[in-house]
Amino acid sequence: MSTKKFATNALHAGHDVSKNAGTRAVPIYQSTAYVFNNSDHAANLFSLAEAGNIYTRINNPTNDILEQRLAALERGIAAVVTSSGTAAIATSLLTLLKAGDHILVRNQELIPADSVIAKGEYIEGFKEGAWIYTIGGTEEEGKYYEGEKEGTWKGKYLDNGKNYYDGNFINGIKDGRFTYYYASGQTKRKENYVNGTKNGIWEYLDEGGNVNFSIEYKDGKEIKYNGEKISYGRRVDRELEEEEQEDWVW
Repeated sequence: MSTKKFATNALHAGHDVSKNAGTRAVPIYQSTAYVFNNSDHAANLFSLAEAGNIYTRINNPTNDILEQRLAALERGIAAVVTSSGTAAIATSLLTLLKAGDHILVRNQELIPADSVIAKGEYIEGFKEGAWIYTIGGTEEEGKYYEGEKEGTWKGKYLDNGKNYYDGNFINGIKDGRFTYYYASGQTKRKENYVNGTKNGIWEYLDEGGNVNFSIEYKDGKEIKYNGEKISYGRRVDRELEEEEQEDWVW
């Protein structure tokens, strides 16, 4: 553990100038691969019997200095840096947890909109029974059977408890009516599926309950727009694509 002051560690911890040709600033190493002295040296590195660099995705001199610097600033023993926050979360959870473990998270915990916290149980390697996903400001819950979504699933807004969608799954596939809602509780979109394929009339509504437009599908293809026949495969409206992406279901 470093005994230097915080500011000194922030500028210099982890950087041994004698190993970096006397550079004052930390070099940015862009090499993908590294040279092995001989086969024994390579074998020792891969077996972790000897410290050194193998491949940049595994370790890199620039990253190593950053890790040492962060450890010194936090008065820790070591640190690990990753390429993204998602990778950091996954690395932490996959290192600490095993199949069947649970994660407890405070209800008021603030998480980014693209973060996912899952709570549920595995039986013989399959998701089974009730599961809950907290996804940003929403929560989705339902049941699994042998690893596939089964029966009614619902999603709700955490800030007001109102549903943002509900629908039915059979063997992990959307089947039947799916309804999406505005935060106010007003219906936003009505969808119909048959064995995972778009079928029937879909309606898109404004927050006043008025239908903005409708699309009729047959076997996944658009056949009518606002009740009028259209050519197969035609892209109906850019707004349609944007709305479907907005209400992505985990």
